[in-house]
Amino acid sequence: MSLNAKVDLAQIDSFPPILDTDHPPANLCTPRAADGAETPLYILGWLVPRNHLWSLKLNGQEKHCSAPFFVQTMVKPLFTEKFPDVKGEPRGLSLGSQEYIVYLTLNGPQRCWLDGRQAEIVEFVKDTLKLPNEPKWYRTPFDETMKTGYHDTWPNAYWIEYDKEQVDLESEIPGLEIEYSDDEE
Repeated sequence: MSLNAKVDLAQIDSFPPILDTDHPPANLCTPRAADGAETPLYILGWLVPRNHLWSLKLNGQEKHCSAPFFVQTMVKPLFTEKFPDVKGEPRGLSLGSQEYIVYLTLNGPQRCWLDGRQAEIVEFVKDTLKLPNEPKWYRTPFDETMKTGYHDTWPNAYWIEYDKEQVDLESEIPGLEIEYSDDEE
């Protein structure tokens, strides 16, 4: 590991790993006044067991697929119906084979889509996905910071049952294209 890499990791570690929604981080790369260290990447969302999402019957069906596809096909239609005037939307990331991230935004200028409606949007996502906890701002690397408290929230995460007979492969929906903005790739 180079000296620059060690300095960068030390700078990242000097920022809190988890922040509450009412104490958001500064925008990405904003210099901290005290030492000039640039704010690292944070994500506002939830770490959710894959099996939990797969067990939900949204629109009368289960969907067994990756997190981005799940959110795009199952959550986005319900979200745009409820919030037709909102410019952003929830998104998904697969974090390994058992955990998915459902997130609202990153700590960049694109997060302004939540302004004025964040509480309402958070409640909608929590209710729709039957999430027991509030979202948090998680600092990169997500796989480490998001697991803090994960098993307290989801003690039976790996034993949640879903209909294993139901096959719903991503390739079975012709013409579906998942679009990502440049800011959120």
